[in-house]
Amino acid sequence: MTWQMQRKILTAKSLFKILVTSFLVTSLVMGVRYWGYMQTSELQAFDHFMQLRSHLVTEKPDERILIITIDEADIQYQINKGMQMRWSLSDQALAQLLDKLNKYQPRTIGLDIYRDGTVDPKYPNLATRFIKDNHLFFVCKVATTDDDGDSDGIPSPDGVSKERLSFSDFVADDEVIARRQLLYLTPPPTSLCTAEYAFNLQLALHYLDKEGKISSVTKEGSLQINNVVFKQLNEHTSGYQKVDASGYQVLLNYSSLPSVEKIAEQVSLRDVLNEKIPLESIQSLRDRVILIGLSAPTNTNDYWKTPFSSSAKQKQKQIPGVFVQAQMLSQILSAVLDRRPLLWWWSGWIETVWIWVWSLLGGIIAWYYSKPLHLGLAVIAILLTLFGLCFGIFILAGWVPLIPPVLAVLTTQVIVISWFRRSHLDKRIKANFNHD
Repeated sequence: MTWQMQRKILTAKSLFKILVTSFLVTSLVMGVRYWGYMQTSELQAFDHFMQLRSHLVTEKPDERILIITIDEADIQYQINKGMQMRWSLSDQALAQLLDKLNKYQPRTIGLDIYRDGTVDPKYPNLATRFIKDNHLFFVCKVATTDDDGDSDGIPSPDGVSKERLSFSDFVADDEVIARRQLLYLTPPPTSLCTAEYAFNLQLALHYLDKEGKISSVTKEGSLQINNVVFKQLNEHTSGYQKVDASGYQVLLNYSSLPSVEKIAEQVSLRDVLNEKIPLESIQSLRDRVILIGLSAPTNTNDYWKTPFSSSAKQKQKQIPGVFVQAQMLSQILSAVLDRRPLLWWWSGWIETVWIWVWSLLGGIIAWYYSKPLHLGLAVIAILLTLFGLCFGIFILAGWVPLIPPVLAVLTTQVIVISWFRRSHLDKRIKANFNHD
């Protein structure tokens, strides 16, 4: 019987060796993964899945949201009108903007621009709205250890109640990529911003309250709105194995759109002030969430990368924070009102079994195929199957390991091939020795 024929007979001894090999390889892979050495590659795989999904699945913009952008032309417009500029949005422009929006009766207005200090005395009605308008929400910035020159954060405008104040802080991975959504945190005692809830969550809760949707906390401490549970991300969550998971974070399931900025309809500040909003937009403003934010490229502190930033079709590698806020807001609204799935993941034990199964399959394939061409084709087939399954599950909003099982498959195959070749060589040497 030839060596090739012997290999095709899976003896109990051979199977046991493959089982042990796959178990040891899986243990090694899980250990390396646990200490965060695969996190970069796993997050890159996550980004590629997001990009590929956007080519195959197309979602609609969120019609509940309207974004009023402030770009360089809007800033220049205010200057040309003689408005006193302390921020990118002057008190005069903001007063006019709120007056015009008021007649359209939006449900919620969120100002995603820092405005610490008092309102110009020339606009007492604006100061009154800051204090009494329960539909108007503001942001501040929580103190962090890595703030540049502003370690105490940025406070809220004077007179704004705590119920309408929220933080605008994001959590980002390496290279300033926003993949996670921070919903809640406990500000440090020294922070000028004392808000505990995220801007996007605060807007969503106000909007959903009018829909009769109630938020609560489960026995496990998870946020629940109506019957939707927002599963909290921790230090060891799927591809995240070394990450600061402080506060209450969830994974951000970006909408599959031609670009991240297409999440909602947009109009410019000057168009609103000059009443040049299209008629259909005016008619649909009632009961919408209005996000007001800066899109000027000079605002580099609030520009972020997304999982789509490395895509060839993404012309703008970084986007203004107001569009990321809109994505986060839309995720909450869509999950509760449209049953759009949130990203989910397996427990550590299920992931371990998943990786071990692929490692075992890789070992059996390496044992069965002796010819390099057949083995190569089999390896390609198993890796394509693995990729297809992972991506198929991702379309269903599940993030399951791809890189660890790929590494486990290849490592197990190298070991099994080396082991059987050495075993065959030892047998040949022994047979030649006995023959002599």
